[in-house]
Amino acid sequence: MRGNFRRDLTLAAGEGTTFRLRRSWGARLLSWGLATAALVATGLDLLAHRPLLAAGQLTLGVAFIALQIRAELDGWRFDGSNLRPAAILALGAGFEVVTLRARNIREVGVTSSGRRARAWIETHNGDEYALVEGSAAEVERIAEGIRRSVQLAAAQPPTKTVH
Repeated sequence: MRGNFRRDLTLAAGEGTTFRLRRSWGARLLSWGLATAALVATGLDLLAHRPLLAAGQLTLGVAFIALQIRAELDGWRFDGSNLRPAAILALGAGFEVVTLRARNIREVGVTSSGRRARAWIETHNGDEYALVEGSAAEVERIAEGIRRSVQLAAAQPPTKTVH
């Protein structure tokens, strides 16, 4: 299984078959709140003439901002024919962008255990990509939205066909 199951994603529908899996507002507010608190603490420590504590708080604030940026970039987009996860690699600051064509997606799988569930995508090659994890109802809603969009896109003829 490639990738990690995310607990902070919600389905944001676009026009037609397009959609995004994006971070929920609660997760965004918490991340920015922690970063802001760390930066305010840095300022207070500088005013109190505690440079070592200020350096530690500044490091913490920068780390929260870096995690926020990584979490925002680590989402999914479906443009009507391709599903694209973007994940930051640990090696350098490069990006790994995988493009999954709708026609190459075999299924959007869901597995449940009690009130929790996980959803993933499986391609015809057998590759599996982790999507979301959370409450069974929310995961099933997200998976069903992805299934509908992918099936509709896969059923459409290629755009370069001349009639």
